[in-house]
Formats: sequence, C-alpha cells, structure tokens
Amino acid sequence: MSKGEIRSSLGKVSINRPGNKVLTVEDESDNEQVYSRTFNAVNEENDEAYLEELERVRQEKKAAVRRAPEGAKTRLELILGLARLYDDVEIDGIKFTIRSLKGSEVKAVMAALIDSGLTTQILQSFELRAQTLARAICKIDDVDFELVIGSNDINYKAEVIQEMEESVINYLYSKYTALMNQNVKRFDLGKDDKEVVENIKK
Repeated sequence: MSKGEIRSSLGKVSINRPGNKVLTVEDESDNEQVYSRTFNAVNEENDEAYLEELERVRQEKKAAVRRAPEGAKTRLELILGLARLYDDVEIDGIKFTIRSLKGSEVKAVMAALIDSGLTTQILQSFELRAQTLARAICKIDDVDFELVIGSNDINYKAEVIQEMEESVINYLYSKYTALMNQNVKRFDLGKDDKEVVENIKK
C-alpha cells in the first residue's frame, strides 16, 4: 500500500497530500456478535428495571384498592357498635360495667356451651351464665376486666365469675338479661308492621 492511502473493508481511499500517515481500518465484522451481546445485555437490564417498576405500580394499585376510603373505618365501627347498650351495676361499692352482646359473641357462648360437654340442664345453665358474663362484663371500677384479672382468656374470665358468690352471679346475669330485653324492645315490630310481614309471607 502506497502513502496517502487508507484501506478498510469498504475499499481504498487515496489522499494526495504529502506527509500523511497511512491508517488501516481493520475489518470489525467479527465484532458484531460482541456488539449484539452488549446491546442485548443493556436491554435485559432495562427490561428488568421496567418489570420491577411495573410490579411496584401494580402493588401500589392493589394497596390502594384494599385501603378503605377516608371515614369508612369510622362508619364501620359505628355500624358494628350500633344499638350496643351499656349499664353500670354497683354491688357493695364495686361498679361492674356490663354490655349487650353482638351476634358473634352470643354464637361463641353457645359454642362454648356445646364444647363443655355438660348434659344436664342445671349444669348447662351455670355454664351459660359464666360464659355470657365473661363477655358481657367489660369493666370493673372503670378498669378493663382483663386488666383486673390479669388475663384476656375468655375461659379464665368464666372461671373467675364462677368463683363469685352465687347471689352476685345471679344479680349480674339478671341485669344483663334486662339489658338484652331493653334492646329487643327497641327493635320490636309493632302490630301494623307484623301484619305487613305476615301479608308478605302469604
């Protein structure tokens, strides 16, 4: 190759200026695979970052769906506590705060009664009172019942109640019954309403 020439895979170029150095451009067609691998690696990294971002957005959307609207939790608490009645019962200077039970709590009382395995009616009545009051008594002298006895175990609460004097248990249970009856009367259907319901059933 003479002076003033540049050779490459594309051909030969002559430069007619004296003193120019000869530059040779090598055929780099063999490096195409290297460029391809590098390009693909970059793309894979970008794809991975994109997928991570996409997953993050999806998780945020799911969290937004699960998140209750503002004020919804308060409304739910109001609904769950709707019509719940409380009463303070004083015995020898000690105040017991009792409350009406929710449907789930009444169901739990019945389940505990069945699990007790008691077969005689009189023993079942004792267990019924204890399991009911274990859930109905919420405070003693304005202190949470579980803090007073040092346990939140419902069966232990029932055991503590069974250790009370029989007259005290009877009195507390009668107050609870009166509270439940008061709640029933609040939502008792009137005569006209009952007639409407009966007509609908026909």
